[in-house]
Amino acid sequence: MGGRNAIIPPAKQYLPVSSNFNETLRLQKKIINTFFEFLELVDKSKTATADLLLFRGQSEKKPLVPSIARKDSQVDTTDTEKKMLEELKRRTKTLIDGMQFDEWDWLIYAQHFGMKTRLLDWTSNPLTALWFACSNEFKKTLIQLFIF
Repeated sequence: MGGRNAIIPPAKQYLPVSSNFNETLRLQKKIINTFFEFLELVDKSKTATADLLLFRGQSEKKPLVPSIARKDSQVDTTDTEKKMLEELKRRTKTLIDGMQFDEWDWLIYAQHFGMKTRLLDWTSNPLTALWFACSNEFKKTLIQLFIF
């Protein structure tokens, strides 16, 4: 995991997640009824831009907010996250002995094992995002899939 060079500010320099994030993005909405329509939209999105596309699927209609801030997006959760990460580091010291983790590695490791973090999962694979959007078969609500 370690060894990557990243120019990313530490958590203490982040602002709390804005509850107006979705409004800031000015999201375009499109209702898709079939898998074929979904594939067409992905193809059109790819031809409209030369950049990498990112996808996120959600099985509920909720704002794009990291898990640590979902309870109350107005609360700065930086200290809570720091304390949880320190506890994770303390408890896993013998399991990862010798591995070099930077702070981003720790966040990724923590989120992978279910800890609430400021990270929001995105994928470059549209089918992975579609799977997450459709993963709750018992909910009869509209799902959301974001293309960025």
